[in-house]
Amino acid sequence: MMAHKITQIVIGLIVLSVIAQIKVRTYENLSPYLYITCMILLISVDVLVHISKGVQRWLDRGVMRFQPYEIAIPLMVARFINLDTFQPSLKSTSIVLILIFLPAMLVATPLDLGTSILITASGLFVLFLSGMSWKLIALSILLLAAFFPVLWLYLMHGY
Repeated sequence: MMAHKITQIVIGLIVLSVIAQIKVRTYENLSPYLYITCMILLISVDVLVHISKGVQRWLDRGVMRFQPYEIAIPLMVARFINLDTFQPSLKSTSIVLILIFLPAMLVATPLDLGTSILITASGLFVLFLSGMSWKLIALSILLLAAFFPVLWLYLMHGY
């Protein structure tokens, strides 16, 4: 067990070192493809799953397991917001909220609500740090509050 964890840490450090050498512009250009790949993986996770504590959201690749949205959502949100030269507009904020909530809804189950909340939080964190006006932040919070009943119905009743 300990050797397995050490192997995971070493692989993670190697991947981190390689990824750190890639220019930011490359990530920006790849983010739409990563997002689409993430969505495809989330949709296909029902076929290629590893059950962990009753939750089927991990793709098992032998030595390591990963959740496909971990990098793609914040990157895509940052790229999309970066297209605006000023503070994010209502239109771009709405599109970003959709980009965040699509994968969050694919992950949302009563057993995995925490992961769905983490997906949402990671995207919203990037959005809120992008220089949004306080009015837009308040409107986003209201939209989120309005969205909770829909999420509740989806989770509890499978609608």
